[in-house]
Amino acid sequence: MSKKKLTYERRLILRAMADIMRSNINLADFIEAESGVMLNWKQVDVSACSLCPMPWHNDSKPSFWINKLDDGKWVFHCFGCHAKGTIINYCMECLGKEDYEETIEYLAEKFNIDEITDVDLASYKFVINRLDEKRQIECANILTSNQCRYLLQNNFEKHQQWVTEAYKKLNISVDSGDLQTVENIGHEASERLYYG
Repeated sequence: MSKKKLTYERRLILRAMADIMRSNINLADFIEAESGVMLNWKQVDVSACSLCPMPWHNDSKPSFWINKLDDGKWVFHCFGCHAKGTIINYCMECLGKEDYEETIEYLAEKFNIDEITDVDLASYKFVINRLDEKRQIECANILTSNQCRYLLQNNFEKHQQWVTEAYKKLNISVDSGDLQTVENIGHEASERLYYG
């Protein structure tokens, strides 16, 4: 059976819904209800252990842990069979859901989570794009800083003044999110490094 190819928008919707599910669905309660295992809470509503509910793991001692992370996301880890992940992974591995999309749809139906709206999707796209821009600027800044450092190592006397000015511009550009200026400084540093 061939899997259908998801559009970019559909992948974003699924990703946004999965983020909501990872944080808002109590994994411990879900696993207790789905598998019938009894959890032994080590720290109330934060950390619990039990026998592993995975169908392939015949656990005799509690080796399965569920934790709520500081960011609110629930995760599990079995120290016996090494199964680990979030509610999405649990559904795929233990409940036999075929793929990511089927798992998200199953959980959305089970917990009455509506598919996100176009407004939500636009907001999510904006956040993702801003994060991507920030990563690009950080990477360009690192590369440019390394090239300036190489210039100083190569000939400190010759390049000291230019590098000092470049760092001033670089700091302003990184703070303002001006990727083009960061890249331009990097290109000029490359030319100075390779062409003297």
